[in-house]
Amino acid sequence: MSTTGYSLAASPIVVDGISLLESMPPQCQVNFHIDVVGAGHVLETSHSIDGHHITIFVTHIRPERIREKSLQRLNEAVNLGVLEPGPYVVTFFNRGDDGNFSPVKALVLRALGEEDAQIPPDHSHDWHAWVNAMPPGPSALHVSGTVTVPNGDTLVKLVRAVPQGFNPRILILDLERHDATASTSSDTEVRVHYSEAASVDSFDSIHIRFPNGGNVFIDNIIVAY
Repeated sequence: MSTTGYSLAASPIVVDGISLLESMPPQCQVNFHIDVVGAGHVLETSHSIDGHHITIFVTHIRPERIREKSLQRLNEAVNLGVLEPGPYVVTFFNRGDDGNFSPVKALVLRALGEEDAQIPPDHSHDWHAWVNAMPPGPSALHVSGTVTVPNGDTLVKLVRAVPQGFNPRILILDLERHDATASTSSDTEVRVHYSEAASVDSFDSIHIRFPNGGNVFIDNIIVAY
């Protein structure tokens, strides 16, 4: 599929993730990107919701003709507003040369309730990432931080996201939350830690994804020799 002046890459729409915005009640958001060949592009989106079916319409606009052809990634985030908890079918439609929309991607979104949005990124601090390259080895990457949880029985841990993102130089970790029977109702600070075997040049940054859809980025990875 193509239009005058640019063409879409092999995968027209790549969904990066579904998240909850930092609001109460939490609002659902779909993040995606499109690879195009050319420059000067703009994305326009609209969406409609009918029961548990969500339709997202995507239009590509190239304001002016540019001879230079280079791969460009156009990022977009569509705020779906507040959804009732439960599964939704999300279908992307792409507008073609003839002006008509055709489906190009479908996925299932599961909207979460308010209880799943109680740990925003600003309820955490002291994030660090370092590679222990001290002999005798092997070297290992470590990521740690402090998270404020709503009660002392809330368990949180960092796990390697599956799948990872399109950039292998960015390690994506998910902050998972597990609730036990609450014995206290006051906020409690807990330390989280993650480690894996890695060389000093394995990653450029760490992306930590929170249960409510927020993010923390660690761009400075310290190396200990």
